[in-house]
Amino acid sequence: MREITASGQTVEEAKENALRQLGLTDEQVNFEVIDEGKKGLLGLFGSKRAYVKAQEKIDLAKIGEQFLKSVSLEMGVEVEVKVQNNGDELVYELVGDKIGLLIGKRGQTLKRSTIPYTFSGK
Repeated sequence: MREITASGQTVEEAKENALRQLGLTDEQVNFEVIDEGKKGLLGLFGSKRAYVKAQEKIDLAKIGEQFLKSVSLEMGVEVEVKVQNNGDELVYELVGDKIGLLIGKRGQTLKRSTIPYTFSGK
């Protein structure tokens, strides 16, 4: 997760500068306005730049998908991971030819269960 502080003559310009530096779009970033700045007299005297903190949003679905792929590869099984976002819950479906190796005899290797996990982006 990348985080930077950017400045500009206005808050919008500071946001644009942050997006340019990160190489991301507005949907991929959380912004926090540090200082709104001010224009000053005739836009020249006493002006103050605006500052924003830009933080890249975390894509939990992508992180989970990469984790499941890497674990299955370490176990010698190549899988396709399908992700469904059901609001507050992510559901992963693993599809592959040797999927039985991950599950094991009578589910001993991988028991089907729901594991609650809370992630805070802070």
